[in-house]
Amino acid sequence: MSSPRREPEIAHPPPDPVLQVYVADGCGSCRRARELVAQLLLRHPGAAVEVVDLSRTPLERALPAGLVGTPTYTVDGRVRWLGNPSPAELLALVERRRN
Repeated sequence: MSSPRREPEIAHPPPDPVLQVYVADGCGSCRRARELVAQLLLRHPGAAVEVVDLSRTPLERALPAGLVGTPTYTVDGRVRWLGNPSPAELLALVERRRN
């Protein structure tokens, strides 16, 4: 007796990040940026967010125009905040995008 045939599982790639947060070693405000992202992901697991650590990122990676320091937050590839937004601003952005 043969076992039933199983369809192969299809791996779905994660969505392209809508929000990217650029951080770096030695940046005093970047610790807070990481905390904000962690809080955001607790409220919205699976949100399209990527933290890009410039200390560990290959130089070949394209960086957004306007990135002059860290932390920098981009939305759809465009700089939205230089420095950390308030938790309420960040949450509102993600909630608007999800609706």
